[in-house]
Amino acid sequence: MKSWLTNLWQKLQASFWLVPALMALVFSALSAVTIAVDRYAGRWLTETGLFWAGEPEGAREMLTTIAGSMITVAGVTFSITIVALTLAASQFGPRLLRSFMRDRGNQIVLGTFISTFLFCLLILRVVSSNGGNAFIPHLSITVALGLALASIGVLIYFKRRQWRCLRISGSNPAASPLSGAATSRRLSAKAWSAWPRRTISSWCPQISFRRLSRPQV
Repeated sequence: MKSWLTNLWQKLQASFWLVPALMALVFSALSAVTIAVDRYAGRWLTETGLFWAGEPEGAREMLTTIAGSMITVAGVTFSITIVALTLAASQFGPRLLRSFMRDRGNQIVLGTFISTFLFCLLILRVVSSNGGNAFIPHLSITVALGLALASIGVLIYFKRRQWRCLRISGSNPAASPLSGAATSRRLSAKAWSAWPRRTISSWCPQISFRRLSRPQV
């Protein structure tokens, strides 16, 4: 039983969707909290002048724009990156793509996009403009704006990180121990000894030298 739980936990840790799923749950709970605060202290929040203030129509448009932008950015960014990594993996070996899937930074980036999208959808459903019963979640919309700005920073971090990782494909691939026959079955110890470890780690910190040098069964 203990070994089964250990294997399950290792599989969950290696899963690409564990961290994004947990982040989505956390931000779903956060949306419930911010909506509750808006219901009980909405008037005080508008009087402070520190939070977003606008009409229900403007709130809907803003939340819809943020949600649509997040899911579009996530889909396009990761699709292009997967294609680039697939092409690089065909030259340097499949473990490059596997390292990308297991990297915590990439999982957090995807989780940020998905969580922002889900947060905006959950806030959008409570915006109401029914005459005297209109409800505008000022705090929740302000948090959504903050998440949108954070997502922009996360996107810049992600693109810079992937650029560093993929830069290895343009740097004399014939001399790299990751290319061709060196990764066909067993990696050549002589090739690895001739290839500086620091160079590989500086190009792509997501590549584990020990995992790459481990012979495949």
